[in-house]
Amino acid sequence: MGVEEAMRKKRDGVMLLMAQRRSELLKKWINDHTTQAELARQVGCTRQYISWLIRNPFGYDAARGIESKFRIPDGTLEPLKF
Repeated sequence: MGVEEAMRKKRDGVMLLMAQRRSELLKKWINDHTTQAELARQVGCTRQYISWLIRNPFGYDAARGIESKFRIPDGTLEPLKF
């Protein structure tokens, strides 16, 4: 394995960990502020969709969209804050 490939694998691993952490942060926010069913009702989606989101990793762009649609404060779903 070359250096470039090793670096790509490390970067991909870090990105996956961040995506998984976003799902955990969403679950925590829901548990702290509402329920899955109530959030689904408020934003017009299904509880199953919200359940899917907290079980599956999602990226940066998806996190921004979720924060906007679910009226979650900006940056709440970002694991690394600067």
